[in-house]
Amino acid sequence: MELLSLHGVPVPSSWNGLLAACLEEGVYFLAMRQEGELWQAAIDGQTIYYSKSLGLWVEK
Repeated sequence: MELLSLHGVPVPSSWNGLLAACLEEGVYFLAMRQEGELWQAAIDGQTIYYSKSLGLWVEK
């Protein structure tokens, strides 16, 4: 569980619908790929980004 905590990112509960396909045993697993300084993933036609400075955000 400690490894999950080190690689986990908190998100608002309003994201539950968007991340529903990523739910496994009560934990959301989101496979992302690195693009320069950003990490990104595509879900249901939306792109989710992560950066150290801004955290996680979604672009519709």
